[in-house]
Amino acid sequence: MNALQLEASEVLPYKVLASVESGFVDLKSHLEVHPVYYNRPDQVRDYTWICLLDEEPT
Repeated sequence: MNALQLEASEVLPYKVLASVESGFVDLKSHLEVHPVYYNRPDQVRDYTWICLLDEEPT
């Protein structure tokens, strides 16, 4: 089987991944989140929460 003969079940995860990545890019640009250099999940969560609170209501 070559690259052009992939089964639908083999392609679907890549389409889902592309959709998730696109949504994440949209979310980051809306919230104006910058690169996060924290290691612990609670630090990342708190940083994202602060960015969300900093948003001006529309």
